[in-house]
Amino acid sequence: MKTISLPLFATIALCVANGSAAAGRIDAAEFDSADQLQRPAKLDEWVFVGAVVGHGYPQGDARRFSAASPGQIQVVQMEPRAYRYLQDHGEYANGTMLALSFYDTQQTPAPAVDGVVQGELASFEIHLLDKQRFADRSAFYIFSGDRSAAPMIPAGNDCVACHREDGAFDGTFVQFYPNLRQRLLTRALHDATE
Repeated sequence: MKTISLPLFATIALCVANGSAAAGRIDAAEFDSADQLQRPAKLDEWVFVGAVVGHGYPQGDARRFSAASPGQIQVVQMEPRAYRYLQDHGEYANGTMLALSFYDTQQTPAPAVDGVVQGELASFEIHLLDKQRFADRSAFYIFSGDRSAAPMIPAGNDCVACHREDGAFDGTFVQFYPNLRQRLLTRALHDATE
């Protein structure tokens, strides 16, 4: 049986450790020289994780949703590599991006159907999770119209506070995402009881 020298073993261990650290990072986000997030390419290829119709932020108990005025359809997608990492590891990699797209509702589609359908894209935002880059770990970027880049909403904003307080899993609203909630919330419950 061959023996491995201590320096060689240390080098192998360091490579494995560095590979593990790299595996916990997704470098899909691209920034310009002004530190603005570039509009991600191929958003249509991102993984669908959930949708909400007419979601809003009512004051107190005043809920405003109605069929006559349903508001927007909000679609949440995750960058594919980040989604695979989450499925494999049960946690978000640094650099994970979630896109929240706001679609106007089209209430009189042709042919006529009951309910509402997705209309035009009004705006979208990116929720970037990266504890190595941001003190709050979460950063939000709002893209409106056909903007190709967006600045970060300043730190200490309401989005971060709300996600931290009400997000069911690691500052995200997985309680609204059917294909993630069962697995991640079960794991979070299990981790909390240990």
